[in-house]
Amino acid sequence: MFMNEQIEQADWLEYRYGSWKGMVRQGWEETLQKPEKFCQLGESVIDKADRSVRRWESPLGNVYVKRIYSPQGLSARLLTYGKNLLRPPRSLQVWRVCEALLEAGLRCPKPLLAAYDYRLHALASEELMVAAELPYPLFSKKLRESDLAAEFKSLLQAAGKGIRMLHDKGFIHGDCLPGNMCIDQENNLYFLDNDRTARLSLLGARQARLRNLVQFSSRTLPLLPESKLMHEFIQAYYLTDQRQSGVVKKEQQKFKQMLELRLEQLELELGRKLPRLK
Repeated sequence: MFMNEQIEQADWLEYRYGSWKGMVRQGWEETLQKPEKFCQLGESVIDKADRSVRRWESPLGNVYVKRIYSPQGLSARLLTYGKNLLRPPRSLQVWRVCEALLEAGLRCPKPLLAAYDYRLHALASEELMVAAELPYPLFSKKLRESDLAAEFKSLLQAAGKGIRMLHDKGFIHGDCLPGNMCIDQENNLYFLDNDRTARLSLLGARQARLRNLVQFSSRTLPLLPESKLMHEFIQAYYLTDQRQSGVVKKEQQKFKQMLELRLEQLELELGRKLPRLK
């Protein structure tokens, strides 16, 4: 059923290998045929109990291989397995949203493989996602390497415009952080880690957009030499807003309140003071 929901003339094939099922990009079916092999290749980027990420210089190009494992505890495994039977596999949802982003003219890694392995006898439910590597630096890295006010302003303005475009196209990012974005030489923003990226719903859209702004701002402020530079991001985000100025001003006040609360939470988690938006 999910397969039929994809855009017409999509260049993917049905993927089957052992108990794995899913979809694979045409031309990659042989390279990504055996998960037990290619999941071990390349260098480890993340290695945790619930997930792993590896960067692999494959014969067809550099890729990132993300694998999500079943929870350790029996009750958690049972709950996760039950949820997975009632909803589309996470890997296929990520494929679908990435295709929708690209079709809408937004930028993100191109998905190459989305596969899942659900085994009732072991209550196992693993997901596998492979995406092409983007040859651009992380937004957070660019901020850390910048040393001129003009560079910071340019980057923050690009982020404001890019996130605004994402929202105007009808999407919300699941984890809108500077480390989950790339930026190219033309200051185009690319959205990474789209596991929880989704289409905006009419109900709660305003709050969802503000959460994205708060996510980004709370993690970007500590990377800036001056907190007032953050206003470049805010101004760029609202630059093309067609609503009445009073409505926009009220929303910006709400954003600042949410940001202050989030910074307070982060200070408790990190055990250190964080800069505030002035």
